[in-house]
Amino acid sequence: MTKEEKIELIKENLKKFKSEALKQIVTRKKEENTIFFRKSALDKFLDSCYTYFTDEELELLEYNKNSNEIIEYIDILDEEKKEVKEKTTPKLQETTKNFDIQKNTFVVIKEKLENEDIANKFIYLLDNIDTILAGKKMVEKTIFIPNEVLELESFPTSVRISKELLERFNKLCLNYKNYSKIQLLNYVLYEFLEKYEDK
Repeated sequence: MTKEEKIELIKENLKKFKSEALKQIVTRKKEENTIFFRKSALDKFLDSCYTYFTDEELELLEYNKNSNEIIEYIDILDEEKKEVKEKTTPKLQETTKNFDIQKNTFVVIKEKLENEDIANKFIYLLDNIDTILAGKKMVEKTIFIPNEVLELESFPTSVRISKELLERFNKLCLNYKNYSKIQLLNYVLYEFLEKYEDK
């Protein structure tokens, strides 16, 4: 049976049986309207051709276009006390859960801010957030050389290095005047050895 023939048969069964169509299309034994023997085979088929079906038809076939999203049906009562199936997904459930967490967090923050001292600190923090973040960035760019490297004994030696690298290193040293060039060079060699030396 070709893909087009299967699509046509599924659509005919959907028109004929409506909400019972899935039970007619997917059966364990070969029957008059059987097209698939397993629901997973139907889902696999629909993965490649769900665009031929309307959302209502896909819902009757219990197929979800977003295969990562599992649809669950929850029985609820409507205004007339009739049982109705409502669709929900983990994404929707997660959103609801996040809303509850936000609501609970708001209550906790509100309780904490009733304390005047905490409220003043919080307001100060909000007023100075840019300064605090700028300080954080400055600290991240600052080099802190460990004492063990600062205390290393130095001795004179001669080495040949690239002129470009030496110029870049000298320029970098101007930004860290709290350390000598020898201390910075020791630190560069120390970092390199820590990273690449076999231990």
